[in-house]
Amino acid sequence: MGALVLRVPFALPWGIGVLQVTGHGHTCAMKAVAGDAQVCRRVATRVLAIDRNISGLHALATGRWQWIADMGMGRFLRSPSLFEDCAKALFATNTGFARTVKMAKAAAALGDPVGDMRAFPGPERLISMSETEIKMQTGCGFRARYLLNLCKRALEVPQIYLDDGWCVLSGEELGTELRQLLGFGPASVEYLTRMYRPTCTFHFDSWVVRRCEQLWGVEEGNMVDFARHRYGRFGEMASTVMWLELTRYWHETNGLYHVAG
Repeated sequence: MGALVLRVPFALPWGIGVLQVTGHGHTCAMKAVAGDAQVCRRVATRVLAIDRNISGLHALATGRWQWIADMGMGRFLRSPSLFEDCAKALFATNTGFARTVKMAKAAAALGDPVGDMRAFPGPERLISMSETEIKMQTGCGFRARYLLNLCKRALEVPQIYLDDGWCVLSGEELGTELRQLLGFGPASVEYLTRMYRPTCTFHFDSWVVRRCEQLWGVEEGNMVDFARHRYGRFGEMASTVMWLELTRYWHETNGLYHVAG
């Protein structure tokens, strides 16, 4: 397989630019396509979750879990800001992946041009629009009200949603912050905390329930106990390991890696 290339535009209060990450095997390189190189490096650290130390996870990933360490798994691709990831989590509510992508692309089209791309719009841009306008421009339907509530909160505490203020929060504190937002149920909160500040809690949405039934034949009423027993050794990274195992086939199907076992 050839090199994988990721381009990320961003427009944040402290910097605007486009970064490009080129990955091949276990290595990657970053360059600033537009904007200040130091700012692009800072955003790349956030986007690639380089701030997360996963050495402890890899030390525990032995036996049936060895593939996690071998492939350097344990980090999740983030957006340039928590605000953008929260908005995309709303777009993923009660719909399929294709429609989520369509809504996210439509929202991004509302952002400012950066280089030859458009950055995801900030809360100040979206909150200047009415609920009806957001529905028409993005096709997000009932989520428009939730999106405006998110914008309001992001402008109240920009250090959390537009900067690195979330870093000083524990997983539980971040979860508490997100749960006060309209439209953010247990599944959305767990997905976001897993990306930013993982906890040992599990939530089973309909897709996860189906995957657990497919892989292990576990009945829905027994899934929490099953997950605690199977992944308990990983502590706060337990739900991360569960997610890696549930989605392993995505990577294998697309040829990104294949490890026997």
